Amino acid sequence: MRFLILPVFLFALLPDAVAESRENTPLVPDWLTLKGSVRARYESLEGQYRLGRSDSDQLISFRTNILATASVDVLELNLEIMDSRAYGSDEDGSVSTGEVNALEPIQAFARIDLKPLTGLDDTKLALGVMTLDLGSRRLVGRNGFRNTTNTFAGASLVRTSEQGDRLTGFLTRPVARLPEDRKSLLDNEVRLDGAVPDTLFWGVFGETAHGPAGLSADLYVLGLSEYDDANTRTRNRDIVTTGGRLWKPEPKTGFDFELEAALQTGSARATARDDDLRDLDVEAFFVHADLGYRFDAPWQPHLEIFYDYASGEA
Repeated sequence: MRFLILPVFLFALLPDAVAESRENTPLVPDWLTLKGSVRARYESLEGQYRLGRSDSDQLISFRTNILATASVDVLELNLEIMDSRAYGSDEDGSVSTGEVNALEPIQAFARIDLKPLTGLDDTKLALGVMTLDLGSRRLVGRNGFRNTTNTFAGASLVRTSEQGDRLTGFLTRPVARLPEDRKSLLDNEVRLDGAVPDTLFWGVFGETAHGPAGLSADLYVLGLSEYDDANTRTRNRDIVTTGGRLWKPEPKTGFDFELEAALQTGSARATARDDDLRDLDVEAFFVHADLGYRFDAPWQPHLEIFYDYASGEA
């Protein structure tokens, strides 16, 4: 129960803390930026759809974030701690690492501004543990609704042109959220996450606001390669996803739309068992389309229809 008191206490004091920091800005030097947030949520589930779990469950979850950024000349240091906890789940409930990841440094990386060193357009190199937000965030994004988020250990390089076009390249290892056993999750046990061994997640992602007919566009290639090691068995996935997106941003009044499609190819095994040595061909795709209209009225209501389709085989 003592762990439950901390997020509630921080939540109650947050407005006063924000106001105090604004009124007393000299307490924080110019080279240091501090941000924080607290979110509390109640969830209830009836009609369990997971095998081996209780028919119904309920959960009170807290997510507390603190982000510190220190900038000196061409170097920027970032440290973000996310404290994700959940209370009230049944012993055989559905709580998982999607709800619990207590007191975890989800970001700890250095970002170096290469422009003064190379003379190139705005180019920044990040090294360490980080979250990734790319394009529509359908394939790679920082989780918003979920109580925990995906993180990656490695490097990313971002180059931004004077016109605002952006090219991102990254080479990382996914980070596994720990602990994974149910007793530790129910106890909100604190345990540092670890990068998944022998697994690489990489990609190149281009974004422009100067696409065909003045529309915005994305083009990307994403890859995942994983292999067994002494302690971990995988499906040995070796897949590449190629896709693109074309959209018109929402105007103050009028129509907007978005089209996105991606094709995934490669190989994977049906299971992660030791005796499963057969590589299966992977071929999958998805399509998203939406059309919206923003009305010229108080509150600027936005009406939208959308369509999603995905299929594939392995």
